[in-house]
Amino acid sequence: MHGRTQDRRFDAFRLAASRGELSGRVDPQSLPRVEEHVAGSGGHVDWTIRGGADAEGRPAITLALEGAVLLICQRCLGTVAERVEQSTLLLLARDDADLVRLDEASEQEV
Repeated sequence: MHGRTQDRRFDAFRLAASRGELSGRVDPQSLPRVEEHVAGSGGHVDWTIRGGADAEGRPAITLALEGAVLLICQRCLGTVAERVEQSTLLLLARDDADLVRLDEASEQEV
């Protein structure tokens, strides 16, 4: 499983087992929680979800974001380009019991 997708759902365990990758691009202006703070079009955030495992072999996905968002400065009301760059390893839990066990045993996000 590799490539760009418009589908908003995927099987995280299958992606982890196959070491697959999904990627895409989002226009920040299309996101309801930030749309009122965005200064018009022009910004974008590329996302990648990579399947795999953590150092202990537990199924995991890595979510990476990279891009720039054009925001409205609250002081001068001008346009400011804010860089977005984040990568997070997420451990996968199959049920609530697995979630509790992983949460207690790991510093990673579950």
